[in-house]
Amino acid sequence: MNLIICHTPLQVLIAEKIMEKFPNEDFYGVMFTYASYHNQKFQHYWQRFSEKCAKSELFIYPQAGRFSLFSALYQFNKKFPQRQFNNIFVASIDDLFVQTFISQLQFNLLCTFDDGTANIVQNSIYYQDSSQSIVRKMANLVLGNKYSTQKLRQLSQKHYSIYPNMPNIVENIELVSLSNSVEQNSAKFSEKPPLALLLGQPLYEDNQQNIALVERVVEQFGIELYLPHPRESFKTDKVKYIETPLIFEDYISQQSQQQKYRIYTYFSGAVLNVLNNPNIEVISIKPNLTNPTYLACYPIFEKFRVKVIELDK
Repeated sequence: MNLIICHTPLQVLIAEKIMEKFPNEDFYGVMFTYASYHNQKFQHYWQRFSEKCAKSELFIYPQAGRFSLFSALYQFNKKFPQRQFNNIFVASIDDLFVQTFISQLQFNLLCTFDDGTANIVQNSIYYQDSSQSIVRKMANLVLGNKYSTQKLRQLSQKHYSIYPNMPNIVENIELVSLSNSVEQNSAKFSEKPPLALLLGQPLYEDNQQNIALVERVVEQFGIELYLPHPRESFKTDKVKYIETPLIFEDYISQQSQQQKYRIYTYFSGAVLNVLNNPNIEVISIKPNLTNPTYLACYPIFEKFRVKVIELDK
């Protein structure tokens, strides 16, 4: 029996591709989340993940208090019914739940997989170590945690990545694609022009500025579809909205099986997760921005050879 641990819907998509590589082996699936994130979209992917696994468990971080957290972690680890696994696959090696949970287990091999763009950004949490504060040291002692972010990183024998030709947290990389084989074959059959889709991002505090930007991009680039960001509180009637319970990567993976897409984004890291799909073209739009955090994203896009178009002021 193998163990695979997921935290986010994107991790579930990658986990599915990993499990497909071991068709004759069973997987025990564990997923964890925070109470505030335990929404309908999460439930959709938890249900989907659990159905792919021979056995499954869900851990939800309690909302209040360190004592509640430590108690919940302790109880989960104590009651978990299986202690030995062949292989363990995990993405969120920085998380206290992951570290304390794996500390209770015996296994032959540990492998990691992508959590998202944090795996390829060299100053992210996966390139730093866990906190060494007194509180964290006490928590490690009480919970029997013998691992840290960097210890698990060093322990990983292989890393499964969706980012081709990019350094990652482990040198031994095996590429996985979120695209289905149908998509790979469909590229030569798709004769229809690509659909232009804009991936929403609220860049400004003023909704009128956001609306003006969206409408300008829609008009200038001939946008046909708009996938809004979950945090958006504005709407425009200048473009058709997409309504779906799926995350972007999952939605576009399914829709692009028989149709090519041209995805326009400002600087959403989600588009980097679908670059190896032959039916998808990605274009980054650079409006007049002053936020240094926003501006820092564009060199990463250029590193991935994503075309960046600057909007005239």
